[in-house]
Amino acid sequence: MWNEAVIDKHPEITQEIHAHLQSIGKFVKAMDLVNFMDTLEMRERSGLKKRLDLVTAQQWMKKLNYHWDYDPKGQYVDGHEQEDVVEYRQNVFLPH
Repeated sequence: MWNEAVIDKHPEITQEIHAHLQSIGKFVKAMDLVNFMDTLEMRERSGLKKRLDLVTAQQWMKKLNYHWDYDPKGQYVDGHEQEDVVEYRQNVFLPH
């Protein structure tokens, strides 16, 4: 069908998408899927001629059972081990 999604037609691509998103970690976003599908290899294998639209990627994420969730730990989810934060903490905050 003309409106059938790539993830419905190609289960092997769906598995690769899952593997890629899981390799990113706990916090993935639809833009990660857009960037993955924009690689030359995935464009050739999926038959996509244009870059995957962000809205389409969000719909695919929902179809693949990814969903938004509230993380009660909030501010320290992903930023406290960034290189600049660690450097500031070690070289400015702690010595002071």
